[in-house]
Amino acid sequence: MLSYKPVDTPISTSKATILPDPLFSDATRFRQIMGALQYLTFMRLDICFAINRVYQFMHALTDSHWATVKCILRYLRVQ
Repeated sequence: MLSYKPVDTPISTSKATILPDPLFSDATRFRQIMGALQYLTFMRLDICFAINRVYQFMHALTDSHWATVKCILRYLRVQ
């Protein structure tokens, strides 16, 4: 993710539409990154909403959820 463009907000606050998306193939990696981001919420309150939003879908992770996590990481890169 070194060449990714930074973003101004970690996640959209509008109601997301649920699209039929393939399940994410590497759930272990996803959970590891989410664990690190959850730990980071103790110091960074600006990402609490975004992390909580993604955690709601931990039972059925999709590629769009992974894209949301990458957006959060790009947001953190700006800060």
